[in-house]
Amino acid sequence: MKLRLTLATTLGALMFSNSAFALSCAQPDMSKTLETAKASEDVYHILVGKFVSESVPVHTQSTLVDNGDGTSTINRPPLRQAPITTRSWFEGSSISPNRHSDVALTRFPVDIETSCIGGRWCTSVPSANRDMIAFIQARDGQPPVLKIKPCSALVFSSNIAEHVETIRQGLR
Repeated sequence: MKLRLTLATTLGALMFSNSAFALSCAQPDMSKTLETAKASEDVYHILVGKFVSESVPVHTQSTLVDNGDGTSTINRPPLRQAPITTRSWFEGSSISPNRHSDVALTRFPVDIETSCIGGRWCTSVPSANRDMIAFIQARDGQPPVLKIKPCSALVFSSNIAEHVETIRQGLR
């Protein structure tokens, strides 16, 4: 009976932790992201426009590998993979408190860092055919970086005009 209770408790905890992870992927809040960026010791630039990448890295998925002896092995990605950095350019503008102070950017270099957690939750480079708002982190002597993690709150691709106004108000 004790073994059943322990097993049931363990399974319940695992199911709850997966549910909790899924809940953490709720739609991010622009105002919270802005306040977090403002409170950070890091410097963030807020951009609206598109990213154009040199190449799109592909995170490895499970593949079947022929061992050459009539057998095969399933090659699975590790539970956590090191982030992958892709060089890209940004086309659009920076957002400032006043629309007239926005700076137009053309071929502005930005590194995009993508990552995987658990082998299933992988991020990718943003689509070049869609406008978005991105919070990119400044770096000394290097292009700024956009870190996209699973359930990331640094990229917004819907309600652009509404979000831009929210950002302007928050910057004032």
